[in-house]
Amino acid sequence: MRKRTGLLSLGMLVAGLAFTGWYASRTVLDTERTERVAHAVLTDATIRAFLAERIEPVLAERAPAAAAALTAQAEGAAPAVPGQPAGIDAASVQSQLATVLADPAIQRDLETFIGDLHRVVIGEMTGPVTLAQSDVFRLVVAAAPSTPPDTLAAIPPISFDPPVTPINGLRAAGAHWWWLIGLGGIALVATALALSEDRRSNVRTIGTWLIGLSLVQLLVLWLIPVHVVPAMTDNVWALTVSKVAEALNGGLVIGLFVILGIGIVCRFANLFMRDPTRPTTSPVR
Repeated sequence: MRKRTGLLSLGMLVAGLAFTGWYASRTVLDTERTERVAHAVLTDATIRAFLAERIEPVLAERAPAAAAALTAQAEGAAPAVPGQPAGIDAASVQSQLATVLADPAIQRDLETFIGDLHRVVIGEMTGPVTLAQSDVFRLVVAAAPSTPPDTLAAIPPISFDPPVTPINGLRAAGAHWWWLIGLGGIALVATALALSEDRRSNVRTIGTWLIGLSLVQLLVLWLIPVHVVPAMTDNVWALTVSKVAEALNGGLVIGLFVILGIGIVCRFANLFMRDPTRPTTSPVR
């Protein structure tokens, strides 16, 4: 009996791993979804400040007139007169850029860029990721409408080089092999059920595993990335994945709570099933 229960538990574990891979690849590791929730990523002030800090020195070096226009806009000064030197204040430029990155219209323009950042972080593609010249152009014009038109041509594209994280191997396994792992788990579960006549024990074991797996997945796919990671680090790449998980938490949490509910129902139903280990008593004649 213990061997059959162990086989059923092994099957539930394997099937649970397959489900985790499938579910993650369609939620927090789905980069197409990232593009649809780019606005959620850019609601994070740390991420906006990071992007602004990377853009500002490139503008100051390659398009100083544009950087000067951003400084003037931030300080409420008049636009610089062509041919005369203009001051550039890095903090003012970064502040203007970070502010305009909070604009929903600008965020929609950056959907592909944010999606590509996420793709590199999880290993779906290799970097660097380039913020196109046209996107930088829109940022500058939105942040400083008084920017002289003849200075805009000097604005360059800007490259970002996110690190590839260890998530890559797990993501690839989950995305491409979940179905095979799942078939193995189903086969083990089916074999264990066929060999055992103790339905009560089987229902109890399945319910216990469903409860445990749903709680572990809630921890790994939602609680840690959405609540623990932001509290422990200001790493912008980790925060990017965190904001994606937060934006998708509705469907993610609902799905896992459904599994948790099924597990609880199995454990509750187990209480009303006959225990085959107890001998049945026949009425005395």
